[in-house]
Amino acid sequence: MLERNIAYSRQKSYFSFIIQKNMILLFPVAFLLGRASMLEILTPFGIAFFVALYKENKKYLILGLVILAGTISTQGLYQAMPYVAFVLATIFTFNYKDRFRGKKTYYIAITSIAIYLPIKLLFLVIDTFNVYGLIMILFELLVIFTVIYIASYAIPVITQKCRRQILNTEEIICVAILGGLVLLGIGNWGMYDVSASNVIGILIIIVFAYSAGAGAGAAIGITLGLITSMAGGRVTPTIIGTFALSGLLAGLFKDLGKIGCALGFSLGAGILAFYSNGYYGVVIRWQEILVAFLLFLIIPQAWLLQLEKLGNSSIGTTYDSNKYREEANQKVATRLIDFSETFNELSKLFENITNKQGKAKHEDMPKLIEKIAESTCANCGLKRICWEENYVATYKTLSKIMTLIETEDEYCIRNDYNAIFKKCIRVDQITEAMMLSCELSKTNMIWRNRHLEMKELMGEQLKGISLEIGALAKEMTEEIIHEGELKEIICVSLDQSALRAKNVSVVTNKEGKLEIYIEKKACKNKQDCSEKYLEVISKAIGLQMVKKNARCITKEKQSLCSFVLEEANRFVACTKVARIAKDGNFFSGDTFTHMNLKSGKYLAALSDGMGSGECAYLQSEATISILEKMVEAGFGIAMTIETINSLLLINSTEEIFSSIDMIVIDLHDGLVDFTKIGSVTGFIKRKNNKVDSITSSSLPIGIISGVKGSFDKRKLQGGDFIVMISDGVIDAGEENWLHNHLLTACTNNPQELANNILKKSLDFSDGIAKDDMTVLVTKIWESHN
Repeated sequence: MLERNIAYSRQKSYFSFIIQKNMILLFPVAFLLGRASMLEILTPFGIAFFVALYKENKKYLILGLVILAGTISTQGLYQAMPYVAFVLATIFTFNYKDRFRGKKTYYIAITSIAIYLPIKLLFLVIDTFNVYGLIMILFELLVIFTVIYIASYAIPVITQKCRRQILNTEEIICVAILGGLVLLGIGNWGMYDVSASNVIGILIIIVFAYSAGAGAGAAIGITLGLITSMAGGRVTPTIIGTFALSGLLAGLFKDLGKIGCALGFSLGAGILAFYSNGYYGVVIRWQEILVAFLLFLIIPQAWLLQLEKLGNSSIGTTYDSNKYREEANQKVATRLIDFSETFNELSKLFENITNKQGKAKHEDMPKLIEKIAESTCANCGLKRICWEENYVATYKTLSKIMTLIETEDEYCIRNDYNAIFKKCIRVDQITEAMMLSCELSKTNMIWRNRHLEMKELMGEQLKGISLEIGALAKEMTEEIIHEGELKEIICVSLDQSALRAKNVSVVTNKEGKLEIYIEKKACKNKQDCSEKYLEVISKAIGLQMVKKNARCITKEKQSLCSFVLEEANRFVACTKVARIAKDGNFFSGDTFTHMNLKSGKYLAALSDGMGSGECAYLQSEATISILEKMVEAGFGIAMTIETINSLLLINSTEEIFSSIDMIVIDLHDGLVDFTKIGSVTGFIKRKNNKVDSITSSSLPIGIISGVKGSFDKRKLQGGDFIVMISDGVIDAGEENWLHNHLLTACTNNPQELANNILKKSLDFSDGIAKDDMTVLVTKIWESHN
């Protein structure tokens, strides 16, 4: 009972498959292709079509019978026997252990001609073996191979359940060729000197010329002209030229509407007929053009527009907002340029202020002495003697003491005072007043200079911000490189996979990488973009793409979402760390970071604060924190370093400085930029065990304004290591010990290499860390997405 139900279910499923709309269309196509012949004796088109069908789905078996029926109807049963034998052999071969499932088209085509060749040779030997018959067999083999390829493009267009909205050039041409072969199957059927095949051929040319333009009209005309010539036994240039020129002129006159398009076709046929001495009357009769024209007029305009969309991938999927986006970008860029100019003017204002004020100095000595005399000597009984009778001597005495205060310690000053002031009765008061005045003057000078430095730094920062905003504005106004050909490929591939996209845009970004913007109907968190669109697009363009952002941008009111796919990086980087604080300290003065940047780059950085302990930790932590935030925000390296230096200079009255050892790896091409400011030597351990040294001779950051670093650029290969260390590691052993250690190190694990380096450095001091020690090892390898 169960077996009977299964059999019934299969029969019902197969019957449902046969009565599908697409299947019903294939029946007449298969029958006419079975009838299509060339040289009046060869009918290989039908069996080649059957191979392509059977490769797609074995349920198309019934169409093989339809094709054979068409072949028998035109060739007779005996002449059709080789084709019957070929269909049976093909069915048996393709069903044998399913070994042909998923094979490429060329493999199927070669297998088919390998099946057909011995069958045809056998029948040739049975009849009468001759050279002409052998040549015809070879010609048939070539036709079968070609038609299988053509049908493999055309069949999915007809059989796909989803309604196709876009066809690529190959599909359009293959469908047209298949349509021409179907016309061969109609043969010379007609009435009143009107050939049905010619009428349909003219109609097809006019429709394509009207929908897709002159190029398509000429291409379809050449195709149908060639097929028509082959049917007659010889290729006649006049027939091909008539159809091609007529299709070309029909496309050129398409702007005049349907009537203009039909008149253009008639004009092309008439011109060529005139120059070919009446051959026009044989190739295309005016009655056939008239009938085709009348049929063309009754075709609904909506159908023609749909056909136009099928042949033009940019219609319906053009990123219509490109122009609007560029205009919006231009407006935003203009605003950014205004901001940039404003910040630039502010920086000039600060520069002018600092230039006018100049660097602060000690308060003038005459003013200081005058203030001391007023505060200390005003009520003294000897004031008249000191400041009226002996003014010059008193002034020289106080000036000498002021000089001593600036150069000597307090003990020497007081002894000298007693020797100098022999007549003064207020030596102690004057000494205290002078020392206090000098100290206040020195403090005021320091803070005035610090205030001036802050203004200079503020001006530099404003100038840097101005440059960054200007660069951003320039980036927004740069012409976007649109990849039209790739866009067409993507649109067609999505349509073939029944994936709809409202808008598609393919551009090359400033890094030279592809970015694909897709806007589609929202999938409500089903992750269609990652699971379906990503796979189809990557396969279509032959590049591995990745989703740029983790989440899609949803337009809830329009039920749309958009996402961006970008070209996957060629390389992947990973950083591992080994570290230990100075013996007896809880905090380490070394701070590090590593991260993937939005621009497809990878950052790793190590900062060593001055000294060790909590104070050094706070210095390096501040340096790395600012570095992370600014680089993530998109600021340039030079601007970032200058900002960190400025903040360290401003932030404290004491000396606070730290080193920066940083790498930025371009994961697309493997180039790495080294930035070293006050840091020790770094190393690249190559895959072939060679070791490169990256040295630096610059001061740490936070010491002086206008810091200068050491910069280097190198090319990396998959398997290379970059080793970054703090001074506590390199100073633990003898000179070049780490370079020699890396030459002999044998490991592919970055964590293991970092641990080995740290252990080796500790071995030099009997396992005691005499300073903070940190090892960063970054490995790069080629991505296999």
